[in-house]
Amino acid sequence: QEAIHRYGHAIECRIYAEDPENNFFPSTGVLTHYAAPTGPRTRIDNGAQQGDEVQVYYDPMLSKVITWGETRLDAIESMKRALSEFRIHGIQTTIPFCLFTLRHQVFVQGTHTTSFVAQHFSPEILRNEIQPSGRIIAAIAAALFIKRRSDGAMYNRKGENSGNSPCLSFSRF
Repeated sequence: QEAIHRYGHAIECRIYAEDPENNFFPSTGVLTHYAAPTGPRTRIDNGAQQGDEVQVYYDPMLSKVITWGETRLDAIESMKRALSEFRIHGIQTTIPFCLFTLRHQVFVQGTHTTSFVAQHFSPEILRNEIQPSGRIIAAIAAALFIKRRSDGAMYNRKGENSGNSPCLSFSRF
């Protein structure tokens, strides 16, 4: 054991098909999009892929994400980057909860205990911190769509592009 030298820090986050905004209730459905993060100092142990159906009959763990850093703070930053790059659509996951934990000063300072969740987490925190940005993005997208739609039909009666597609004309903004 004396020949083994420790160097650096590693953090693991387990990504589950659970809804942290609903007391970690299982989230079922089809993984309509699934793209795991890549990048330096990141290891992904996947148990799922795009197109899989998540059911209540099996373990809801989708993936383990492991990051490494020379310091604990480096490992935390690598994990925040990796989790922010993870793309899973079709179900709810524990990624927002993991990001909440990684950003919380009690965790960052290393003073957390096994009572961390009971003391510092509530579903309302995620609803208040994460959802507004999603709502803002959706509202902007809807406003752009309505504006483009009012500027003229995007498609003619044959379903052909009329040249008014918002995808073709974002340069006007």
